[in-house]
Amino acid sequence: MINAPNAGSPSWKPLIFQGLVLAALLIPLFPGVFLAGEAAVPGGLLFERLPWKCYAPEDMEITKNWPTVETLVFFNKCYVLTKEALLNGEWPLWNHLEITGLPLLANFQSAVFYPPRLLHLLFDIYTGTTLFVLLKLWFAGMTAYCCARVFRLNAYVACFVSVAWMLSGYNLTWAYWSPPDVSAWAPMLLMGPELILQRYHRAGFFSLALGGTLLILAGHPETAFVFGLGVGAYFFLRCAFERRWGRELGVPMLLAGGAWGLVLLVCSAQILPFIEYLPASSNFVNRPELEHMQKFLPPSVTVALWVPRFYGHMADGNYWGDISINTNFVCFLYPGIAVWTGIALLLGRRGFTNAERHRILALAAPAVLFFLMAFPVPLLNPIQKLPLLDSMWRCYYVAFTMLALTFLGGMGYSKWFS
Repeated sequence: MINAPNAGSPSWKPLIFQGLVLAALLIPLFPGVFLAGEAAVPGGLLFERLPWKCYAPEDMEITKNWPTVETLVFFNKCYVLTKEALLNGEWPLWNHLEITGLPLLANFQSAVFYPPRLLHLLFDIYTGTTLFVLLKLWFAGMTAYCCARVFRLNAYVACFVSVAWMLSGYNLTWAYWSPPDVSAWAPMLLMGPELILQRYHRAGFFSLALGGTLLILAGHPETAFVFGLGVGAYFFLRCAFERRWGRELGVPMLLAGGAWGLVLLVCSAQILPFIEYLPASSNFVNRPELEHMQKFLPPSVTVALWVPRFYGHMADGNYWGDISINTNFVCFLYPGIAVWTGIALLLGRRGFTNAERHRILALAAPAVLFFLMAFPVPLLNPIQKLPLLDSMWRCYYVAFTMLALTFLGGMGYSKWFS
């Protein structure tokens, strides 16, 4: 399953070994969970709100890292309401506890149909959330490993890609939020077109269909859209570089289109209520008119590609960058120095095969474009004003860039040590 095509019979041993490596790396990332039996939920944040605020310690400092705050004020609320509805034999359609009521299923980020959400049904909310957070990072590493092997990288380099993607600033920064739920399946989505183009049609179809389904159901539509668009660009560029025509183009297009048709059919129970809900969302309606709601990244934060905490952090109280953008949007730009080293090695080598060159260019081109889309680049304004794109938070475009950089770094190591 994880061997590169034509590399012999499938073997589960490397996959199991890689799973254990990733699980071991989670221990130092969450020492309180593994060494002290704590839940990966910032329960102390309750002291910032009534009625618990009345009992807060006098020396308590207010937390300024809002993604962890949202774990309690939004995501745990969705988990509790969904579990309550399902245990009562009801569809989790509505949040009856806030104001005069709010949509629950149609909110999309409640991710009611996302399979790992079964953890909240099988365990208490805090244990389920802890496992949910740990597994999203583990899944990110495992899917990256499988995708790297399909990209014909050797097992050692695939291990590097796996670890690098799991520990990418994009995934770690948002570990308590929903974007990593989506990015965990992005490598599986990327693996689909690659298998199809290598003429492993059945495997490619199901990889694309499964990856796309989990990507959409994971609960962050903007990130899912970016990964889908990026993988689509990779697919079309590969076809263009290889000058496919006739059946060589028609079969991959038909398989990819069929896979996405199946994805939309399976996810329609989540997508259709969301489409109905969007016109009532002030954020969606106002974003095209209000520039501050579009969340561009200021050009100065590009330094965070190499030094993620260069501008400090709101949680440390030493942030001195452009305060119109939360520092968590800055930290997720960091792919890791080891990734940049691999990219440097890639640029320093020659003698690539046509297949290797096509993969590199098809990943690099959309990665550069999507990175620029996250910034206020006047030349790209006509693209950003297109319908649907005009309601995107621009900063999320870099999600595909971070994935592409990780794989490009792996390709550099693979080529240099081959």
